[in-house]
Amino acid sequence: QRTTSFPIMLARRLPVVERLHILDGSFHKITLPSLFHPCLLEFESVTILQPTNIAFASVDSFIGMVLALPGPRELEFRDAHWSQHAIE
Repeated sequence: QRTTSFPIMLARRLPVVERLHILDGSFHKITLPSLFHPCLLEFESVTILQPTNIAFASVDSFIGMVLALPGPRELEFRDAHWSQHAIE
């Protein structure tokens, strides 16, 4: 799925992108590639994370994505939800 492979395909190729806007995606029924979170570390210039209409498996998976980015200063999310509400 393209949504889950974007960090792998674009790592180190967009060195000055500041905003990461992920629109209409679902992370709750799929297994993320093992390189998904490590490749997010390559997006050092991203300061704004903007997930919109995104479904996550859990609060933990949402937090994992946020923490995988090295320098976000703003989080603008709209209609982000998860199927499991417990924090592990």
